[in-house]
Amino acid sequence: MATLEKIRKRSVLLLVIIGAALVAFIIGDFLNSGRNIFGDGTTVAKVDGEKIDYLAFQQRYSEFTEQNKNASQQDAATVQNQVLGTMIQETLFNEEYDALGIDVTDTELSNYMYKQMAMRDQDFAQTLGQLAQSLAGNEKANALLGNAASQEMMVQSIRKIIFNPNQFGLTSEQVKAAQDWWLTKENDATEQLKQAKFGMLFQGAVQANALEIEAMKAQRMNSYDVQMVAIPYASLKDDDYKVSDEEIKAVYNAEKNRFALDEEARLAYYITVPVVPSAADLQKADKFLARVDSALHASQGLEGVRQFNELSINERKARQSELASLGMDAKQFADSAAVGQISKIYTRGDNRTIYRLLSKNSEIDSVKVVVAPVEGDKKKQDAALADLNAGKAVKDVKADTTEIDIFAALQQGAMTDEQKAKLLAAGDEYFVLDSTDKGAAICKVIEKKAPKTVYNIGEVSFVVDPSKDTRANLLNDLQKFLDKNNTAQAFFDNAAKAEHSYTAMRDVVLSSQAMLGNSVKNSSKLIHWLFKDAKEGEVSAIQQDNDVLIVVALAQVYDDGFRPLSDPETKAYCEMKARNLKKADALAKKYAGKANDINGYARLMNSAVQTLTVGTYPNMEAALDGQVPFAKVGKVYGPVKGTNSLFVYTVVKKNAAVNKIDDAQLANMCKQQLGQALTSDFWALLKGGKEVTNNIINFR
Repeated sequence: MATLEKIRKRSVLLLVIIGAALVAFIIGDFLNSGRNIFGDGTTVAKVDGEKIDYLAFQQRYSEFTEQNKNASQQDAATVQNQVLGTMIQETLFNEEYDALGIDVTDTELSNYMYKQMAMRDQDFAQTLGQLAQSLAGNEKANALLGNAASQEMMVQSIRKIIFNPNQFGLTSEQVKAAQDWWLTKENDATEQLKQAKFGMLFQGAVQANALEIEAMKAQRMNSYDVQMVAIPYASLKDDDYKVSDEEIKAVYNAEKNRFALDEEARLAYYITVPVVPSAADLQKADKFLARVDSALHASQGLEGVRQFNELSINERKARQSELASLGMDAKQFADSAAVGQISKIYTRGDNRTIYRLLSKNSEIDSVKVVVAPVEGDKKKQDAALADLNAGKAVKDVKADTTEIDIFAALQQGAMTDEQKAKLLAAGDEYFVLDSTDKGAAICKVIEKKAPKTVYNIGEVSFVVDPSKDTRANLLNDLQKFLDKNNTAQAFFDNAAKAEHSYTAMRDVVLSSQAMLGNSVKNSSKLIHWLFKDAKEGEVSAIQQDNDVLIVVALAQVYDDGFRPLSDPETKAYCEMKARNLKKADALAKKYAGKANDINGYARLMNSAVQTLTVGTYPNMEAALDGQVPFAKVGKVYGPVKGTNSLFVYTVVKKNAAVNKIDDAQLANMCKQQLGQALTSDFWALLKGGKEVTNNIINFR
């Protein structure tokens, strides 16, 4: 008791101490993670001063992954980038909508939802159908939906039901999910309508001037037969055209915008090591499969191999025409196998498979039936069945003829063996195929299709996984390499020289990037390390994923808005461009004015005359496409310093267009071309001078 009393007296002090410790922990966490409690700590992105909060982003991310089943198979960071990118674009669009006064009226939204949404949005149409089916037992809802004479009325009726549940004997809880879904679709529709209005304004703002129309006329109204003689720069030895650092830097400065970065970047090197079975693992697997094969041959069916827990054992059925759906190995085996026969061991990568033909039967696989859906309890169902078999019409029952693929329905779990038996045993009378307390599907078989050959194939498969020893060896060997090469440059330079001959990849990594090289899944944590923890020259710890080992090194920080000239790819481009300029100058000086016709230049330049058509498709040299429409027939032009070669050309013939294009058509074509050019860079146009800050890396 005395001890308890002491604890009570000190409880306030303990709370203060614990509270202080928690505050210190929280502050330390925020400081270490780069977040600010009172600032932008929960801001995932900022668009022109407007914040996108983490909670809003997380909600959108959750909604996206729930609605897209394939999202779980994608790299999580990539999906996050997609969601955040959409939110950033929406914010930019909304600013434009506000500035232009673009809005959607209630009438416009209703018309779109009721008349067009079902045709444009497959998910919307499917969900409407599912909602209608779920209301099948509700008499009031059924009456309303039954009177819907058009798709528009049906959509209106669904909306009325889910937003007025009390009128139809439903609770708010029952329709909550449907209401949320509808409101989400309304938001989607509003966004689509706003984008359509914006698109019309955008296209209308694009107008061609007289010079652009004249240029289009020269290019589109005619085509030109051209003869050209060229010397590709690549045909000249690079060693004969040395370039200085000053010349390389001059190209860099002249084209610096080409190397602009929208965000901070890192030059990184990385190695990925696939965790795959070793030769010893494969040898062990082959011995195991030999035991499995022996067990199969020593028994009937698949019973002899069920003792092996490592195996995946399945029975797979297919009609003869569908054998390929089981895989080409299974088809190849089943086409010629006798019942009971066992295949060879098929090897596909790390997969090993053995097949056994269990049976091969002739079966009726489909029937044509009349289906009469009846609503009501068992008494009404029995009465309807009796009337139908007596040839009487049944009120509110509309019979339809359809074909039922029994085989496919069974495989998909849409039919039971009992229902199959009913269909195959049916005579000329109606019978109940399926029923509940609220309704029944009453059927009559009017045709049984000709029997088909059905194969039942046993499939015994085994996946060779890397053993613990293999995993440990791969990890240890990579760690030994890192111990000896613990700087970024040594890491990159010596990777190929290592015992395992690693491949070190180079990547300019952006802070918002989801994956190293945009291809290495689950590497976002290493990208976070590059930006938040690493110093230049450091090498990361090894990240162990299920099927790959990943390690990254930080070579250089790019934080001034441009790729520096020291960047390997940037320097390679500038060096090539500087060298090509030097080659072009030397060639032009050598050949300019030294011949009078195209054949003379061909002899002088020791290059064959090429014949080509300009005005139909773009050529390798953009300068040729730009100059030819304005060149005189028969005149020799050049030498021209092109992008890839020095060339001389002459227009041999000007071919008039077969179909004349009037000025109005030309203006429209020019407008479309300009619009396409602007649309291709629409993101930059939309962004304009607005500052967009992406902080997603803080939340990886």
